[in-house]
Amino acid sequence: MQDSTPTNYSNLSKSSKNTDKSELLMQASLEVFLEKGFHPTRIEDIIARAKVGKGTFYLYYKNKEEVVEKCLDNFREQIGKTLIWVHENIDSEAGIKDIFLSEARMLAETLSANQVAGKFLFREGRAVSSEIDRKMSAYYLELVETSEQTLAMAMSVGIIKKLHPRVAAMCIIGGIVQIFHHWLEGEVESEVEELLGETVNFYASALGLE
Repeated sequence: MQDSTPTNYSNLSKSSKNTDKSELLMQASLEVFLEKGFHPTRIEDIIARAKVGKGTFYLYYKNKEEVVEKCLDNFREQIGKTLIWVHENIDSEAGIKDIFLSEARMLAETLSANQVAGKFLFREGRAVSSEIDRKMSAYYLELVETSEQTLAMAMSVGIIKKLHPRVAAMCIIGGIVQIFHHWLEGEVESEVEELLGETVNFYASALGLE
């Protein structure tokens, strides 16, 4: 996996009058958070990276915490769409293993497009504030519950073997989170396609699909 490169904010701001400064500021913030740490980072550091005035920052965000909160909400929305897609397709004619592989690819695409955000949230997200920690915990439980519902449905129609759906969901979500955390950090040398295949094969075996 290739490391993400810093955004050229000067070119980005000149390329179109319709540039979304909210996204520009979020990306700049996350890059500086990764370099300096969240708490040592000042608003001045962020606007210097984004090449905008302080007033522009406060036009879109109240403070640094709100940047992280909106980043987390973006992840929640994108990954949530993937899990909902799986839930809606679990009883389709497509093979369950193919559905899981498609899910893994969609998650990988989301993380690939948001590598800086992913690294920051994995490394330091919970340390931002007690409110962000609470939201991350609540979001994780949402993922588990969505996965649990999907597994329960699959069990009810005999697609996978009988398991405790809550425990199975926690194992799957927790495992995927750790796998992608190490992938984002460059600690897994496998190519993305190989990593996805191995992950799906492992869970398929655990769910009795092989």
